[in-house]
Amino acid sequence: MSEPGADQPQGSGTSPAKRYTSAGLSPTYHIPSAPIIGIEHPCIIKNKDRGIQSIGGLSQLQKLVNHTADDLRLNLRPGNRESALIKSIKVQTRDVAIRVTLPKRTGLKRKRGSDGPFWTPNSSPASLPDASPPSPDVAIQAKCFLRNLQDNEGQYQIEVVGQVLNTYRFRDLPDFVFSTAGSPFMNQMRDKILPGDFMKWKDFILDPSKGVKPNTEIIPPPIGTVLELPFNYAYLENTMVRTAYSATGEPVTLNVSLPRRQENQHTPWDEPVVPVGPSTMLPALASLEAPMRRLVLAARDLFAKRPIYTRRALFNSLPAEDLAIIGQNATKHIPQFVGYVFIGGPWSKAIIRFGVDPRKDRELRIYQTMTFHLDEPVRKYDKHTGRVPKKPGEIMRYMGHQTDSHLFDGTKAYMEGKVWQICDLTDPLLTPLTTIDDLREECHLESDGWFNNGTLAKIKVIVRQKLVNFRKGEDVDDSVFDKLLTLPEIYNTKNAHLFTSRHYKQDLDLGKEEARMLESVRAIAIRTMDDSVMSKDREAGENSRNEEPAEDGQIDEAEGEDVDQRGTPQRADQRGNGHPGSPEQYEDMSGDGDEHREPDPMLIDNE
Repeated sequence: MSEPGADQPQGSGTSPAKRYTSAGLSPTYHIPSAPIIGIEHPCIIKNKDRGIQSIGGLSQLQKLVNHTADDLRLNLRPGNRESALIKSIKVQTRDVAIRVTLPKRTGLKRKRGSDGPFWTPNSSPASLPDASPPSPDVAIQAKCFLRNLQDNEGQYQIEVVGQVLNTYRFRDLPDFVFSTAGSPFMNQMRDKILPGDFMKWKDFILDPSKGVKPNTEIIPPPIGTVLELPFNYAYLENTMVRTAYSATGEPVTLNVSLPRRQENQHTPWDEPVVPVGPSTMLPALASLEAPMRRLVLAARDLFAKRPIYTRRALFNSLPAEDLAIIGQNATKHIPQFVGYVFIGGPWSKAIIRFGVDPRKDRELRIYQTMTFHLDEPVRKYDKHTGRVPKKPGEIMRYMGHQTDSHLFDGTKAYMEGKVWQICDLTDPLLTPLTTIDDLREECHLESDGWFNNGTLAKIKVIVRQKLVNFRKGEDVDDSVFDKLLTLPEIYNTKNAHLFTSRHYKQDLDLGKEEARMLESVRAIAIRTMDDSVMSKDREAGENSRNEEPAEDGQIDEAEGEDVDQRGTPQRADQRGNGHPGSPEQYEDMSGDGDEHREPDPMLIDNE
């Protein structure tokens, strides 16, 4: 499209404005100064009038030429005002528009490649599919155009029309169109409102009835989508997918980047039978890499000497040379070759040698596990040095392969793991508890194992308290555990009052931290107190009261009970609002009066 007032090319429609620079070279064409505006229509234009109407008509094109409009709006459904418009994008180009003139078709035929005369077929030229010349409104296809140039070599003319400096393109996505052909309301809008005739506006009437009527119309929204740019979806298959053939010869796809599947055997803590061997789905030992194969053999030798390991203890005991080759992450594939894992229970998260059931052997109590969940401390950095000040009892982080990070000696701790074994507690303060001979007759499958509830509760509280002090950077004084170590090994209704800070109220040396630890021991031990022992103690207490009634308000030291004015027995640990030994309310020994506080929750479990 040329702008008005521009110079038209010389010799338009007659001969091309060209000249030859020298013999045998391609001709040179003169480009006229007439600027042309290009429009890239996304549709195939078969009707020139409808094509112009879809971009706003001749009036809109005239505004574009006169520079009174900056863009075009494309309507894919010309004449439909409900259809959303697509806005154009103006880009600067340096294209050249040319006009090619080809000889007209005559309808005559002759054999291709021959120089014989043309002949007229029996049928009229108009009936032949390629005899009639194409309509000027129908764009000729590129393939057919190139063929015409080849067939008419030296008989066509080329003329340069002008240079295309600006081009308008339509790249936005078209909006959805809601069909309203069967909508009475939209038909009234289309026929009476949109034409702009005032006389027809009077005939526009809305239905005044109320309520929901059958076939109630839902007016479509003005915008169907807010997406304007197309989503370029290019599918690319995973480059790590390989094609293989199964045993039957059928092709299958394999992802070689997937991690190797683990065949660990996890057994519930109350399962009566334990696994006796590895899974049959494991790969053969000979098919493993040399470092992994050596580590598996080394792990089997370790489990022949010690039947139960934590993952951290096993990792620290394996050869460091092979671990450095395969990496720490690859060691998770070793346990499936040597043992199984209990889900919950006293040996939770420990790797147990196949065929070994620690619930039936009292000597394996030293391999019971404890899990501590501790919050990360808030560390303050020195604003001058930018480092954390070194404090006593510093928590040590895992730095490479350590052979003693699974041990707890009471002075330091490596916190890359949360699971500890009884046999790995080398703190001299805990030795009398871990080697005690006062054990259960039967294994407590859920949590305590072979240890009595009081013994295991004291071990957990001491270890946790030291870990907390390490995190805070505080010194650990073993004297704060003196009263805790004097507690009975079995917690029951007879000695429940000994596990409360209220029992030590007259002890002026009892600190706040010591009182909290006493309550924590009771809170742990009461969870596994045998109900049968509670019922027997309750029955024995009732018999003793029937034989020798106590006076009003007198405290029975043997039974730990007192009697109110009505003669109703009330144990010392029942003066609160909970059941015997309940940790619902504890007395704060650090203050005066009857101030109460909630106990510090023990973040200890057996998983």
